[in-house]
Amino acid sequence: MKKTVWILGCVLLLLLLPSAALAVTDDHDNDGYHDGDVAVVNNIIDNNGLQAAKDAPESWDFVVWDGSEPKRVVVLDLNNKNLSGTIDLWNLKSLVQFNCDNNHLTEINIAGLENLKYLYCSNNNLKKLNDIPSQLKVICLTDNFETIIEYSFVAAPIMECGLVDDAAWLALACDDNGVLQVKEYDLESKVVTLTATPKEGYALYGWGDFPLDADATYDKASFTLDENVIVGASFEKAEEIEAQEYAEDGVVMMLGEKKLRKGRVVYTTDAAPIMVDNRVMVPIRTVTEAFNGKAEWNETAQRVTLCFDDREITMTIGSTQACVETTMEKAVELDVAPLIRDGRTYVPIRFVAEALDAQVQWSGEEKTILITK
Repeated sequence: MKKTVWILGCVLLLLLLPSAALAVTDDHDNDGYHDGDVAVVNNIIDNNGLQAAKDAPESWDFVVWDGSEPKRVVVLDLNNKNLSGTIDLWNLKSLVQFNCDNNHLTEINIAGLENLKYLYCSNNNLKKLNDIPSQLKVICLTDNFETIIEYSFVAAPIMECGLVDDAAWLALACDDNGVLQVKEYDLESKVVTLTATPKEGYALYGWGDFPLDADATYDKASFTLDENVIVGASFEKAEEIEAQEYAEDGVVMMLGEKKLRKGRVVYTTDAAPIMVDNRVMVPIRTVTEAFNGKAEWNETAQRVTLCFDDREITMTIGSTQACVETTMEKAVELDVAPLIRDGRTYVPIRFVAEALDAQVQWSGEEKTILITK
């Protein structure tokens, strides 16, 4: 009986205690500053060369604290501090902005920082960023391995992106039913990896627009960021997507549009399909990327050879004679000859697709070509 009364008394005491008293475990020395945040800064002093007194948060003029009890770091301004090595911000859960321009840092750990929105780390020796929080609005990484990038994330339909002169930038946008984020960015190779994650009950309907050389799948994509890129994603309720007819393995192109859709992924092409003598003509790069092939060009003979896994297709500019080679060579008469326009070689897409045992559907109303295998 006494034990029961004692337990009930303890519970009542906890309910009556003010929230500040319950937070005492985060401020053991009762100095008003969060122990975990102070420990992170102490670690930077010990391991990264920050010139400051340890365990003296009241003297840290490079920190902006919030008004909570105990106080937590909301802005950490470490520009021009001659820092080096890997900097770890793992416990700064209230951090909104981190500045570390003009240092010698090689890596930054920002995983799990759910409130971080602004990251400025220009002129360092950074090679890679991993596990980038999805709510980040701006990352500026100017002059790391001679790479300039500014990355912005906001929910559609609004996109904010500060353009950097003579630089590549990346902007992301998606609706509220999922998260589109930079999973990794390698500053040395300029390869960026994105992931698209739907919320519970939703599924990815489609995303893009990626460069043609992107390695993109249903929920992940990697590509080299050497030009300005805008990527968007849309999510819908899973049962609604399942009820729709969708050519998962199909390739869709639209007349006059510099777009190529493979399954649920959209790519940006360097030229749009055109119509010649009522035949759709497509640039050879679009064809090879769509069907995972490669092209060989003979300038002297004005001949292009499209190479795929089990066959080769050879065509000559201005000629309706073509050759399809598998286990044996077969001559074919084309309806329209390949041509060069604006420096690009165009080939008849129906012929190429059917030579690869694919089916072609043309919609005159929507001016689209659907190719399925």
